[in-house]
Amino acid sequence: MQINESLRFFRKNNDQTLKDILPTKNNPKQSPSKLSRFELGTERVSIREFLEILDNVSIAPEEILKFSNTDAQTEQQQYITLSTLCMKKPNSSKKNALLKYYKHLDSKEKKTTRELSNLLSIKFHFSKLWKKDIPPISQAEIEQVNTHLLNRKYYTKYDYSLLLMICTLLPEIQ
Repeated sequence: MQINESLRFFRKNNDQTLKDILPTKNNPKQSPSKLSRFELGTERVSIREFLEILDNVSIAPEEILKFSNTDAQTEQQQYITLSTLCMKKPNSSKKNALLKYYKHLDSKEKKTTRELSNLLSIKFHFSKLWKKDIPPISQAEIEQVNTHLLNRKYYTKYDYSLLLMICTLLPEIQ
């Protein structure tokens, strides 16, 4: 379920009309039709309006995000499940699925921080177990992560994941 569908789900299950949840703080003449189009996925609303709508439905932003399945969330959950299963049983039937995901990530020229974190996590955890299939993290990748982290002003969950992996690979002197 996408965020707009999740909003509709909560609104309907709370017996609220579109008029009940209209964001009116900045625009008192807001129309329910715009909100209807948002719920259908054909219209966008500003972050400010969206937060007011959530407040009117009595849903915390993190709650609707957790309830909604975006493609990235679904992919990440599948990765976590696969890697956890493979850590418990390295030669299970899930090995091929994790290797397929690894090859997919490795072949991408441009990776998001999440994808880079997942790729290096697979290398970090499985390169010693599956030497023929997965190489260890290279010096070039360590330098890539270092450059990435030095250029960030604010670290996210995936930045910290990269930092933790790389720190364990550095010699004690560094």
